[in-house]
Amino acid sequence: MKRVLWFIVMMILLMSSSPNLAQTPTAWEILGILNDARLGSGLVPLAMNSQLTSAAQRHSDDMAMQDALFHQGSDETWFWDRVNATGYPLVNGAENVLYRFDTSGMGAYEQWRNSQDHNANMMSVLYVEVGIAYTFNATSGRYYMTMVLGSRIDFLPPTPTPAPLSTITAIPTITPMPTITPILPTHTPAPLLPTPTLPPTFSALATWTPVPTIPPLPTNTPVPVWQRAGFLALQNWLPRRVVALWQVPTPTPIPTLIPPTWTPYPTLTPYPTNTPRPMDLLLVYNYDSFTLINVADRPLYIDGISFYSPSGEMFGRVWDNGFLTAPLNAFPSGDCLQAWNREYDQLLKPDMCSYRHSWMRLTNEQTFWRNSDTFDVYQWENRIASCLVSTGQCLVNLDDRLALPTAMPQVNTQNQNNNTTNNTNQNSANVPANPTANSPVRGVADVRLVYSAESFSLINTAGRNLNLSGLGFAGEGGLMSISEWDNGYLSRPLGNFPSGDCIQAWQIGVQNQPVKPNECIWRHAYLTVADYRMFWSLGSAFTVSQGGTVLATCRVSAGVCDFNLP
Repeated sequence: MKRVLWFIVMMILLMSSSPNLAQTPTAWEILGILNDARLGSGLVPLAMNSQLTSAAQRHSDDMAMQDALFHQGSDETWFWDRVNATGYPLVNGAENVLYRFDTSGMGAYEQWRNSQDHNANMMSVLYVEVGIAYTFNATSGRYYMTMVLGSRIDFLPPTPTPAPLSTITAIPTITPMPTITPILPTHTPAPLLPTPTLPPTFSALATWTPVPTIPPLPTNTPVPVWQRAGFLALQNWLPRRVVALWQVPTPTPIPTLIPPTWTPYPTLTPYPTNTPRPMDLLLVYNYDSFTLINVADRPLYIDGISFYSPSGEMFGRVWDNGFLTAPLNAFPSGDCLQAWNREYDQLLKPDMCSYRHSWMRLTNEQTFWRNSDTFDVYQWENRIASCLVSTGQCLVNLDDRLALPTAMPQVNTQNQNNNTTNNTNQNSANVPANPTANSPVRGVADVRLVYSAESFSLINTAGRNLNLSGLGFAGEGGLMSISEWDNGYLSRPLGNFPSGDCIQAWQIGVQNQPVKPNECIWRHAYLTVADYRMFWSLGSAFTVSQGGTVLATCRVSAGVCDFNLP
């Protein structure tokens, strides 16, 4: 009974002293999934910490209030400032942020996991504790989530305290009374005769006895005359000329030739010609709707996909409308995207689709599969498939390369804007009707910056892909790092950024989204920033640096700045 009471008291103390139990279910869901991944990689699981959670909650509240993603808070604090304010003795730390339109823990984890830098933070051996929190912005419908990871010198992993074992008092033993041993007469035996000692024997070292040679038995084969001893003596005594007359040459044995046997080569079994080639996408369409399904048994990079026919065209980024629940650069296997004409409010997904991550209602100009016999599928500038509308299905391999048609259909794209608030990085005004047109032309430098009071754009004008990682911008208006554009919606990596394409930023609260510069073919990401971070808009100049080296000093009044990378 005492053990039961002690266990209840310890559980009450543990629950009252652990603030971690008050975390949200979403935070615990993310932590559980993350710890499964860390254990699978041989890493120590993270522990939830209330102080780190408090710092995360403070930053989520700030982002929700500003309705924007950032790491430096509106009060100019960074995550280490917010952690230190809680009293946490921070040694190593990191911060991940994102926003979603739901509170799915799995969705949030996958969104961070699909970003190389964010996943590196979550899977780092430097951190042992974590805090996770989110805040909802009712105006935009966004949930702003923050994960703060940290480690401290005095951290001890939680270990269960075993219950004390009860001690058992041994029963005293009774010492018996000593027994009296009677003295009996002893008998002395007669002395034994000594045993004769044999001389010691020694093992001699083994000696090697040679095997006797057996003389060969005499044979009855007669010895030729010229090999007999007397004849040889006579031969040595006679003159050489006389000996040469009767010398008999020793016949040379003729080897018997064994004809080689020819081993035929094994016959190769030809591969069956009817083995189907693995495909990546299945397009399913009828008059009502169009569905794209990943059938590749692996996540696929489907960003940049587009569809063209004489009756219309559609770009895959219409699905990135602010409600997309899986990134286009790692689209899950078995899942789908769907679109239909605006005459329908809602349609069901096909049975072969496991989960529909986004749907879109299209204009007549975008329903390319209607009123046409065929349509073509592109990914970026590559034509990868041509599909018959009458079949209702089309399989696509993303590695295929088809010849480009002699003339691309030119379709009016003025109505490509979505009927909902568009959170995508690309709208119809940003996309050329022909993806092979507007090929990048080499500029005067590697990078061109185009900026005004309302927006800032960075364009690759090098005529080749560039590594933009590590760029930083500083001026009287604020500080920014190029890594901030890698916010979960970046469609091309900063380490291999395409020529002719751009990224863009503008102030929070701008009523109309600024259009990309004419020099930019494709905008891969945009940011909305607070006015105190708009480095390009205040003062007389700002600097561009990489790895601590200043690459350029740009005049704010110029509006354009060109520079080369090292």
